[in-house]
Amino acid sequence: MTCQRHTYATSADWLRGRGIGSSDIAALLGVSPYRTPWDVWVRFHGLPSEQADTSGDLARGHRWEPIVLGLYAEEQGVECEREEPHTLYDHAESPWATCSPDGWAKALGPDDGPYWPVEAKTDRHPHLWGEPGEIARWEEGCEARVRPDYYLQ
Repeated sequence: MTCQRHTYATSADWLRGRGIGSSDIAALLGVSPYRTPWDVWVRFHGLPSEQADTSGDLARGHRWEPIVLGLYAEEQGVECEREEPHTLYDHAESPWATCSPDGWAKALGPDDGPYWPVEAKTDRHPHLWGEPGEIARWEEGCEARVRPDYYLQ
């Protein structure tokens, strides 16, 4: 898959540059605890949003990202780099499809092997946290390990 990388100066510019991103999918399918299909439509039309303020949740998630990526790297035996803020990737053939991964991983070693995107997710309810790990390929039963809005990303 060929992607193009775009870096924006501000969060507002980044939001304007987004197409349909991975977190929009959960909202569009009605499984996001934070957003609805209407919120996505409103954003695309530049209208004021009545979306619930999730800034506290988002800030907490951003604070945990380097820790989660570090744990992932250690447990999986890979290198992990955090993505720069306000960065989007769009699909060369479908530029409306965008993503903004939390980081990139690659196998340890002298080779300059391929990188793959990594999402670093946490939940505000630590008692719901399961075992950390990687889901390399979606298989039956994975939905029990990951919140629906997360696995759609």
